[in-house]
Amino acid sequence: MERLQEAKKDLYKKGYVHLAQVLPEASVADGRVLLDRLFADHCGIAAKYATRHASSLEQATAEIQEINHVLALVPKMKQTSLYAQCRALAGVLLGRRAYYSFDHAIYKPPKSGAVSWHQDQAYKSTVKKMQSIHMWVPLHDVPLRAGALQYVPYSHLQALKAHRRHKDTGTLFVDADVESNSPISKCAAKMGDIVVHLPNTLHSSLPNLSRQTRKAWILHFSPYGRFEMYLPHNILHGLRRRLMA
Repeated sequence: MERLQEAKKDLYKKGYVHLAQVLPEASVADGRVLLDRLFADHCGIAAKYATRHASSLEQATAEIQEINHVLALVPKMKQTSLYAQCRALAGVLLGRRAYYSFDHAIYKPPKSGAVSWHQDQAYKSTVKKMQSIHMWVPLHDVPLRAGALQYVPYSHLQALKAHRRHKDTGTLFVDADVESNSPISKCAAKMGDIVVHLPNTLHSSLPNLSRQTRKAWILHFSPYGRFEMYLPHNILHGLRRRLMA
């Protein structure tokens, strides 16, 4: 518990934290089996659940696969020990009971490009300031060359940056040379680790230059779950946005 309290301090200080070996490998493996079955039918997933990514790798020969709302598509995932363990850890990091708000899984085949720099807060215009924490769970060892995450430390303390929407995929990205102007922290991760970040933390992932598909499940937990947008200050925020539009 003391270790997690130190991790909590680091999370809110730097905007992200790498929790090493906090999940049993058996739990992660069980979750991976269910996700593999889901991605085996990726082409049959309804468009509202799938996200496409533009490639930033000139030699890219594969497209990143992303499925949103995994728990809605695979209810068994919510019954796994992996989900229960992630939620319990989220409660410690939040300092209060954690409620599910969103999840998605990303499979990056070999020779697929990077996910562009962005802040998750940019996707939640209905919420003035998200209070969630976002947990990136690698489903196997992920060295840097396999598409690991990278962060700009302390970027969560800055204002939300201007984002552009990619014309072909709809994904958001920061239209700035992030890597030339900021210190970058790259996070290779092992199976059993979790990398956690805050909604305003600037992050991306590296291209997958390995020979295996990089697999990860991402879960968002908050004190208010999916009802955060209905808090009074967020309702007012939404009304102001509509009036100014």
